[in-house]
Amino acid sequence: PPRHCPERHTNPGRIAVVVMTSPFADPDVLFGLELKEPWASMVLEGSKTIETRTYDLPPELIGRPLVLLATPEDSGAPGTSGLADVVTIRGAATILGLVTFDDVIQWDSRETWAKDCDRHGVPDVDDGPYANYVWREDDAAEPGKSTMRGWVVSEVIPLPNPVESPRMRRVLRSIFALDTTVEELLAGAYGDDDADDGLGRWDDEGENDRPWH
Repeated sequence: PPRHCPERHTNPGRIAVVVMTSPFADPDVLFGLELKEPWASMVLEGSKTIETRTYDLPPELIGRPLVLLATPEDSGAPGTSGLADVVTIRGAATILGLVTFDDVIQWDSRETWAKDCDRHGVPDVDDGPYANYVWREDDAAEPGKSTMRGWVVSEVIPLPNPVESPRMRRVLRSIFALDTTVEELLAGAYGDDDADDGLGRWDDEGENDRPWH
């Protein structure tokens, strides 16, 4: 699908107006979020309930399940993506499950950020492998503030078996549009084309039944 979906409105005798809608507005597109390890597994296991980022989660994706794309800790430089902008091969990342965020928060100081350490899982240190993930004042924010956000996890549903990622393309930072459907994803996770009911629902006696479209 195109990155932007223009809507053209015309009236006889008037100039056409093109309205650019959000690339995240299409409900039929399956989006995924890249997380490096160990963060991906921490989210999956429930020990990390806030994902820290330096940008907002697009409002269209709040409350919408995202595919959890796990990449190795050593892929790419620290604090950067380990995936290409356009991924043309399968298995560049490992799909572990689905994650939903219901809120985006900000901290007004490093002290308030550090108090949430048990939720975001980032140690309050200035050196070592986690130094790139701590709250810091930065030039892109107001004086004395940080651009760091906290995406609050509301639900995580692990897949019964990890799945190789499909072809995909970067839409925003670590958010990708996947060239697959929920039905195909579930079938791969269960190893059975009849694993769901054709509506994107798990075959688990109803525990996680819900439509994903």
